[in-house]
Amino acid sequence: QSFFAVIDYVNRGIQEWVGVPRANLPPIYGTLGNRTYLSAYVAMIAPLVATKELWWLLAIFFLASILCGSRGGLLAFMVGTAVAWPMSMLVIGPLSFIAFLLMIYFGGSVFHLSDIRDTIHAHSTVWKLTISGCFGWPQWLIGSGFGSFYKAGMKWVTNLKTSEGFVHAHNDLLQFYFEYGLIGYVAIGIFIYQLSPYLSIGNSLTGSLAAIAMASMFTFPHHVGPIAMTIAILTALLSRGAL
Repeated sequence: QSFFAVIDYVNRGIQEWVGVPRANLPPIYGTLGNRTYLSAYVAMIAPLVATKELWWLLAIFFLASILCGSRGGLLAFMVGTAVAWPMSMLVIGPLSFIAFLLMIYFGGSVFHLSDIRDTIHAHSTVWKLTISGCFGWPQWLIGSGFGSFYKAGMKWVTNLKTSEGFVHAHNDLLQFYFEYGLIGYVAIGIFIYQLSPYLSIGNSLTGSLAAIAMASMFTFPHHVGPIAMTIAILTALLSRGAL
């Protein structure tokens, strides 16, 4: 997938150079269908190669993360790698900070991103609407049920005339509370507690779990089939104490 990201980026640059309109340029997403999906996937897998012996492979993952141009994905990459191999932040930390600044200030021309103000406005809008739907009774305790967010999102588009349709909350942690309430969070807490004996700084799978948590705050990896399956595999390995 990392090499696919590089190929996509080069191909996009070549086509832009020969005059293909930006709207018709090929996207950067490997085989996952979206650059944010690919960035989240790379961030989750990267901690598995975050070791001194495999630094060169980690560098390939890092390049792919940058080329995807996902700000949330890059943060997830940084967090996951820092947990798995803290010393790597001496190099990856400064480089990630520079890349993050480029994505913020020059995203449109360098990474083909939307203005960060548009992203913040869209995310803050859906998060406020989601939170507002969590406080009623019995929603705060048991949520509104599986799949209820999709129905609510469509109502918001119709009733509030929002500029963007929201199929997901772009925050799986918040959407999970909307659908399952406090009871759902208790269930997740029990699950994480059972994993706690295997969590430690310097552990690759712990780094993957940290990257999953960070990516879940900005997108919806648990609702994307290939990534959800990857999450299931990583947490299963962690629950068995695998390294």
